[in-house]
Amino acid sequence: MKIKQQRLRIISARSGESISALLKRVGSEWDKESCAIANNLQADVSLKKGQLIKVVISEPFKYGSTEITR
Repeated sequence: MKIKQQRLRIISARSGESISALLKRVGSEWDKESCAIANNLQADVSLKKGQLIKVVISEPFKYGSTEITR
């Protein structure tokens, strides 16, 4: 079993992309409401090209260059 950690990442939006589409594209576990709140946006807004959006992504836990498993 791999240990996972949640990491905050900044993602550049595509022109006209919805928050839901961005979250799906990057594999975030956040729902659109949580993402909207974290980014001070409305949940159904269309994003602008290059707009920077905070998201949470689960990644394998690494200590140094070693991936930790159990």
